[in-house]
Amino acid sequence: MKIAILGNCQIESIEASLRVLVPDAHIQLFHVWNVTTQFSRNQSLIEHLRNFDLVLSHRFYDLVGFDFDELKQELDVLEFPALNFAAFHPDCVYLVDDKTHKIVRSCLGDYNSALIAFCFANGLTKEQCLSAFRESVFSHVGYFSMWDNSVMALDAELQRCGLKVGNYIPKWMAVKPFMNSINHPKIFAINDILIDMLATRHIATRQISGIDDYSADPLINYAKWPIYPELASYFGVQGGYTFKSETKMDGQKYIFGLSEFIEDSYTRYAALEVEKFRNDMLAIWGGMNLADLIRSQ
Repeated sequence: MKIAILGNCQIESIEASLRVLVPDAHIQLFHVWNVTTQFSRNQSLIEHLRNFDLVLSHRFYDLVGFDFDELKQELDVLEFPALNFAAFHPDCVYLVDDKTHKIVRSCLGDYNSALIAFCFANGLTKEQCLSAFRESVFSHVGYFSMWDNSVMALDAELQRCGLKVGNYIPKWMAVKPFMNSINHPKIFAINDILIDMLATRHIATRQISGIDDYSADPLINYAKWPIYPELASYFGVQGGYTFKSETKMDGQKYIFGLSEFIEDSYTRYAALEVEKFRNDMLAIWGGMNLADLIRSQ
C-alpha cells in the first residue's frame, strides 16, 4: 500500500505510527510549507497524489494556487485533525515585532513566553520577570481557566473529521498530558486517532501494547515546553521549568532553566530592538494592571 501524508509538522508522528501499525506500507511525506515549491499548482499536486492508495491530509489554508476542498473533491482524502491544545502551556505564544512585522524568535525557535515578552516590553527587570512566574499572576491572566476552551477547540477539529474529543482526552489524561507544546502532540495521541481513522477505511493495523514501546516521538526533537509546577498541580501531574529547544546534533546547548530562558529572551529582544510585540494576549494584558501586580512581589 502506498500512503501519502500531507500537512504540518505533525505528519512526522503520523508517519512514525504508520510504520508500526502498517509496516509494509510505502509512505511519502509532503510538508505543507514545501508544497508550493514542489508543485506548480493544485492540479499538479492532485495528479501526483493519484499514484497513492491512501492520502492522509491536514486541512490547509492560505496556500496561493492550492485549495484543500478541491483536493478532497478530486481524491479520496482521509482528513486528519491537527491537534492543538493550549491549556497545558498557556504561556507559549508566537510573537511578531510590531514595527518590522517580522516573527520574533527565542532560543526555543518560534515559541516565546508571553510573560517574558510582556515584562520586557513594559520595562520590568529580569528579576521582576522571574517573580512573575507565580500562582497569583497565572490566575490574574487566566492561565488556570483555559481547559474548557482548549477542549472545545480540539473537539471542533475532531468532529470535522468524524471523531469526538470525549473518546480520547479521558484515556490520555489517565496516562499523562498529551502535548509536548501548544501544537506538538505526543505520539500516543496521534497513534490513537490514526488507528480509528484507518478503521474507517477498513485498513488492518498491527496490534501493539503501546506506540511508545515501538517508536520514538519525532516531535520531541523539536522545542518542548514545560508544564509549569503551579499548573501541573492543578492538573494533578508533575511539572517543572525546564525548557527544551530543537535538539542540537553539534553539541550546542538545548536545555534551559527559567532564569536562563529569561536572560536569553531579554538579550535577543534587546538585540532586535523590539519595542512592542504584536500578540492578542499581550494587548489584552495592557489593560489589566499586570505590570503593577508583578512589581508588587
